[in-house]
Amino acid sequence: MKWVTRSHVHVDRVACPWLISRFVDGESIAQGLEAIAVGYSLRFPDDKENIKRQFAVYDALYAWCRIDVAKTAKRKG
Repeated sequence: MKWVTRSHVHVDRVACPWLISRFVDGESIAQGLEAIAVGYSLRFPDDKENIKRQFAVYDALYAWCRIDVAKTAKRKG
């Protein structure tokens, strides 16, 4: 998988690929996340508006990952 970015990137844009590769089966969820990103870009072509609207999606993914890490750590000991 290849990720394309630009200078002065925001943390959520950098963290998303890391979160996917670290906590989620990237192959199974990448298509869904790509569809979400494309849908947002069609609805909100302005980059700033697009990022503002997508925060809820990234926040939800981050919250899920935090819970999953806590559960895994608890099971391991």
